[in-house]
Amino acid sequence: MIDENQIIRKEEVDFRGVLNRVKRGWPILAVSLIIWIALGVLFQIAVPPYYTAQTSVLTEEPKGQQDPAVLVTGDPVNRKPESYYFTNQRIVFATNPLIEEAVKKTGMIKYFKSGLLNQEIYAASPFLVELDSTYMTFERSETPYETAFYVNFDNFDSYHVEGEGKYLESEEEFYYEGDYQFGEWVEFGNLKFKLIPQDTILNPRITQMSDLSKDEFGFNLMDLETQTLELAKKMEVINVDIESTEFTASISGFSAGRLMTFLSELGDVFLETQMELKTATLKKALEFLKEEIERTSFELEESEDS
Repeated sequence: MIDENQIIRKEEVDFRGVLNRVKRGWPILAVSLIIWIALGVLFQIAVPPYYTAQTSVLTEEPKGQQDPAVLVTGDPVNRKPESYYFTNQRIVFATNPLIEEAVKKTGMIKYFKSGLLNQEIYAASPFLVELDSTYMTFERSETPYETAFYVNFDNFDSYHVEGEGKYLESEEEFYYEGDYQFGEWVEFGNLKFKLIPQDTILNPRITQMSDLSKDEFGFNLMDLETQTLELAKKMEVINVDIESTEFTASISGFSAGRLMTFLSELGDVFLETQMELKTATLKKALEFLKEEIERTSFELEESEDS
C-alpha cells in the first residue's frame, strides 16, 4: 500500500539543499556579477549616446476643382481621398533625391574624437578639412571614402595624419601617413586636402569636449551614395492622423548635432521643391493669361474690321 505522506515529502522542494549549493557556489556567482558590472560600465563609457531627432512638417490641402492653379494650368484634380494625397507628400519628403541634397548641405566630412569607439564631434572639431575640388575627380574607385584618417597634434602649428583602408569600388587597399603644417596641402593619390585649425575662443566647445594636446582626432570623407541609402533606411515618416495635413519625421544616430541639422536641411529642401512647383505653376498661369489676352485682342480686332 502506498503511503501518501511519503509521496508528499518527495514532492516538496528541498530548500535547505538548494541554499547549501548556493553557498558553496557563491564565489563563482560573485565573480560573474563583478564581470557583468564591469562590462556594463565599460559599455557605458565606450559607446556614445544614441539620439533620436524629430521634426513636424505641415503640408497644403489637396487642390480642388476651383483651385486657380487648376483652372489656369489644366493640371488634374485630386479625385482620390485626401489621405492618398497626404501619404504621397509623406513619401516625397523621404525620397532619395531630397535626402541626397540634404546630406550635401549637412556636410560631407565627419569629424570625430578617437576612442574605443570613435565619437563624432559635430561642429566642435579643432580643425576643418578643406578639399581641393579642382584637383580631385571624386571617383569612388580612387577616393578614400568612408575611411578614418587619424590626426594627432604635434603642437598648435603641425600635426601627424595616418589612414588606411580600401577604396569602395576597386577594393584596392591603401595606407598613408605624414607630418604637415596646418594650412599646408596634403596630396594622396586623388585626394588633396589641408587642415585649418579652429579658433577655440570663438568656439569654446572644442576645448570643453577635448584636450588638444592629449586626445586623438580624425575625419571621414563620406560617400554621398552610401550616406543617402543609409539615411533613407533610418528615416521614419508618420502621418499624425490619416487625413491630417501634418506628419512627423524622425531619425536616430550617434550625433545629435548632425541629426538635427540634417532634418532642418531636409525640411528646407522639401519647401524649396514645393516652391519650385509653385513657381512653375505661376509661369504657366502667366503664359495662359498672355495667350488669352492675345486671343481676345485678335478677336476684338476682327470684330472691329467686320
